[in-house]
Amino acid sequence: MSEIFDINPRMLSPAYRTSFRRILFDKDQWGANMIEDINSLDTSEYVDEIGTFTNLVVSFISVDMLQLARTLLSPETSYTLKLLMLLTDIPGIPAEDEPVSGQMLTLWEDLANVFIDDSETFESMFNSETNPVSKAHFESTRNDMFTSVCLIYWEENQVTFERGTS
Repeated sequence: MSEIFDINPRMLSPAYRTSFRRILFDKDQWGANMIEDINSLDTSEYVDEIGTFTNLVVSFISVDMLQLARTLLSPETSYTLKLLMLLTDIPGIPAEDEPVSGQMLTLWEDLANVFIDDSETFESMFNSETNPVSKAHFESTRNDMFTSVCLIYWEENQVTFERGTS
């Protein structure tokens, strides 16, 4: 599936992508349960599987990253972002104990670029008369999200640094 999303994601119908999104990111579905297990259980024996799963998640999110950014304030997107934060924050030393940090860092960088490169799209959302979005609330939520991501990576780097100096 990851290869389909990487190579030719448009060959999948919108209905199929919606179904797959539900499987990955709806509460009590396979993907959400997998992410919670990865974050809370001893998964040291499953490093390759976790890397493959993370690649699938990143590939899927990358297909519709602008849509994810546009719906930042929706409850569904909030839950998806919570799961992505959990996946980013898995236990272990980055690149040594877990392969996920690098993959997730790329995802967060790409999402930040969407907010920068597509600023006109967001401005039109703030000026919409049919469904106005509060610019201040949107920007605050976006900033809080990236602050949380930065804190996760800061803490991971502190653990790595402390372990290296012991």
